[in-house]
Amino acid sequence: YRERSSGLYTELPYFLARIIVNAGTQVLLVSAYSIIVYSMVGLRDGVASQRFVFFTGVMWFLSIAGYAFSNLIAAMTPNQQSAMNLYSAMFQFFMFFCGYSIPVSEVPAYWSWATHISFARYSFESLALNEFAYEEDDDGVGGTYWLEYWGFNTTTKAKTFAWFVTSVAGFHVVAWAAMKYVSYERR
Repeated sequence: YRERSSGLYTELPYFLARIIVNAGTQVLLVSAYSIIVYSMVGLRDGVASQRFVFFTGVMWFLSIAGYAFSNLIAAMTPNQQSAMNLYSAMFQFFMFFCGYSIPVSEVPAYWSWATHISFARYSFESLALNEFAYEEDDDGVGGTYWLEYWGFNTTTKAKTFAWFVTSVAGFHVVAWAAMKYVSYERR
C-alpha cells in the first residue's frame, strides 16, 4: 500500500507482473505434479499422449485460477482473518457445485446458476471428459455412465475448457477491479 499511495505504480502493472511471474513459476511445478500424478494414477494413454497435455493444461489453469481467486479475496477483505473466512466459505461453495458432490443434472433449478459460475465445475468437467469420453470398459458401461451421472454428457472437452479459461480470466478481471477500487486505508 505504501508504494501505491506514493504513486510509484498503478494497480494494473503490479497485477500483471504478479500474474506473469506466478504463471511462469507454475509451469514448472504443475508439470512435475502432472507427470507424477498422471503416471501414478494410470490415467488413459500415458504421459506421452494428447490427453496428458490436456490434463497438464487443466492443472495449470486450475493453479492460475486458485491464484486469481486468492488475489480476489485478498483485495476484497480488510485483514487476514476475514480473508481466510471468506476464502473458506467461497471455496466450499464452488466445490459444492462442481458436479462431484451433487451431479450437475440434479442441482435444483433455483441453484443451477451456481454450477455455471463454479470454476471448479469446469476444471472437473474438463478432466472427466478427458478421461471418460469415448471410453468403454470390459463390462460395457465405460465412461459414458459417469459422464451421464455427473451431467457432463452434453458438451465437449474443448467447449468446457473454453468456459474454464473464461472463468479464470474473469477471476483476474474481478481481482484487478477489487484491487483498484476497494481500499481499507484510512486517510
